[in-house]
Amino acid sequence: MARASSESILREGTKRWGLGFDPFAGNDQSNIFGINFNAVPKEWLIQIPTVHVYGAKDPRFPASITLAHLCEKGVRRTFDHGGGHDIPRRAEVSVMLSELVEWCGMMADRW
Repeated sequence: MARASSESILREGTKRWGLGFDPFAGNDQSNIFGINFNAVPKEWLIQIPTVHVYGAKDPRFPASITLAHLCEKGVRRTFDHGGGHDIPRRAEVSVMLSELVEWCGMMADRW
């Protein structure tokens, strides 16, 4: 029960999920929360430009990472705002979010 408390979730962040790796680094995507994304056919991936914003302390972090991996790597952008399941309000995060939205809009215009 103590591990399920909000305080515990926020304190542990990504350590809670036992990652120990960057889910977007390198080419080995063979075990992202139990899914081998190396085996997913490219035509199954979402091909449109996407932006994925998540917080490493969010209890829904695994779902966010999984969804991002279901999108084509060349037209997706990801950003970890470092918080939990909340709307980040720091100025530098707001700037990054606006840049990501602009990038997605630019990519969609080319689509």
